[in-house]
Amino acid sequence: MAKVSKLTQHQVDALQATGKDYKVWEIQTPGFHVRVYPSGQKTYAFFYRNAGGEPRTVTISKVVEGIKLDWVRSRARELLVEVQKGGDPSEAKRATRRSSCVSELFDEYLDKHARPHKKPRSVAEDERNWRTHLSPVFGRMKIDKVTKRDLDGFMSSMSERRGAANRCMALMSTMMNLAVQWEYRGDNPCQRVKRYEENQLDNFLDRDQAVRLIEALDAEQDRGAAKAIELLLLTGARRSEVLNATWQEFVIEGDAPLWTVPREVMKGHVRKRVDLRRPLSREAAELLQSWRREAKVTSMSWVFPSTRDPSKPRADLKDARHRVRKAAGVPHLRLHDLRHSFASAAVNAGMSLYAVGAALGHLLRRCLRSAVAAPGEAHARPLATCGRFRLSCSRASRPPARPHSRMLKSTG
Repeated sequence: MAKVSKLTQHQVDALQATGKDYKVWEIQTPGFHVRVYPSGQKTYAFFYRNAGGEPRTVTISKVVEGIKLDWVRSRARELLVEVQKGGDPSEAKRATRRSSCVSELFDEYLDKHARPHKKPRSVAEDERNWRTHLSPVFGRMKIDKVTKRDLDGFMSSMSERRGAANRCMALMSTMMNLAVQWEYRGDNPCQRVKRYEENQLDNFLDRDQAVRLIEALDAEQDRGAAKAIELLLLTGARRSEVLNATWQEFVIEGDAPLWTVPREVMKGHVRKRVDLRRPLSREAAELLQSWRREAKVTSMSWVFPSTRDPSKPRADLKDARHRVRKAAGVPHLRLHDLRHSFASAAVNAGMSLYAVGAALGHLLRRCLRSAVAAPGEAHARPLATCGRFRLSCSRASRPPARPHSRMLKSTG
């Protein structure tokens, strides 16, 4: 907590985000301060204690162009006089808040919760769900007037789009939880709303499908996309982890190849405090070695650079994915299904669920959903075993099943 005699506009403009919430206080005006959020957003605020000794903070304004510091300081002094006379400006503002609309709550949700704590892709999805589905129904409603009956009616109207309905209700529930914290209302009505059951699409490759997929990858004209998809199959990594991978993350020489995935590119990265150390199979290491030699578009940083601008990573694999799954005869295969197949193969090969969960970057309960339960007690095996099925899918022929082919889920 920093203190200055008197805040200046230059000092306020120079404040930088540090990854943590912090405040800079002005000594001349007790309680007046600037708050800097992890996202970089700044607000002017006033702190005081009410007649009961309880701490209270009133946000005066965001730090934006056009808001004069002298005006904000004058407003802070008005609040100080009000408190000295026995007033409670926070309670007065809270009463005004109760008349606020849900659209205002969504804006505050974006500023204070979504943008500081979620990935841009997730924020964009929230904005799309709000704009398309929630805003037309709830946007003009008062925050404290939203009822379970209103929410049940919304879910009923979305019966033909059950997945979207559940995502929207999850967003509304988060907003209402924050509304309780921010004292807009006293409860979260979404907690009692029944969600739709959704079909869990957990597809696994059997051995024949894996053979056809690898043959299709070998024939794919976009070699960068083909190598990226094969790396997904051999590591169980997420698409974003592969597409954003840099050569600096890999150790592909020696007896212990390793992929250190930075926490910043992992799903739920805000909650993760350490990088993911993912041991690689020999096949995965050889794939990366050959790709480094063969790639027509190269980059000093990105493993899979954009073909248009090598200074940026490849954006997606959509076109190649469609061609490959059509050629392999698996038209409904998703890239995420390769992750499920990896988990299934590893568990059926006798790997510990904890080891598989560590490789996937999953909690154990999520690993259990992605894997096929292995009979008996799992044995501790090197994680590198997870790529060995590649050898059983020979390009030249299809030999009889070898011991390591047990890693692929049997169709029987």
